[in-house]
Order: sequence, then C-alpha cells, then structure tokens
Amino acid sequence: MKRADLRVSYTTPSISANVPIEIKRDSHADLWSAIQDQLIRRYTEGLETDGHGIYVVFWFGRHKIPASASGKKPTTAETLEQQLLQSLTTEQRQLISVVVFDCAAH
Repeated sequence: MKRADLRVSYTTPSISANVPIEIKRDSHADLWSAIQDQLIRRYTEGLETDGHGIYVVFWFGRHKIPASASGKKPTTAETLEQQLLQSLTTEQRQLISVVVFDCAAH
C-alpha cells in the first residue's frame, strides 16, 4: 500500500485530524500530476483527513523542471506555487495547501 510522504496527526478529546503531506523536488517527473494523482486521489480520500492535504515542493532552480500541461515552465518558486494552485479547483483550494520552498542558491 502506498502512503503519503508524511502524515501529521493531532488528537484531543474534541478534535482529531490527520493531514497527509506529499513532497516532491522541482525536477521530479510527477511534479505536475502528483498533486491530483497521489495527494488528492490516494491520500486525502480517507474520512480521517476530511479531504485536507499539503503539497510541498523544493525549488532548486529552473534547469530540469518538467513543463506543465500548458507547456509553461516556471522561472521562480513563486511562479511554480501559483501554477500548482491554479491546477486545483476552487473546492480543492479550500482543502489543499501548496508550499514551495525556495532552495536555490541566490
């Protein structure tokens, strides 16, 4: 069985939460599809997540980034984050957080 890269759990007598976190590097072949195919379809459908999840990408630069479905390659971490957010529906944006960490040497 496949699992999310990380899962954060929090439980109190009145609250219980499980949040799956999928992590990719900017050059990963599944960079653009993993948010839907892995995080949303495989890891957020359980009742314990209430549909919530976090997609984390580590940005190292622009050299080996695969093109998105639109053919556009982001040139900054901020652009990548925006493009990933735009790939989500309005409803998904309420449940899924996208975080791109800029690890490129400046």
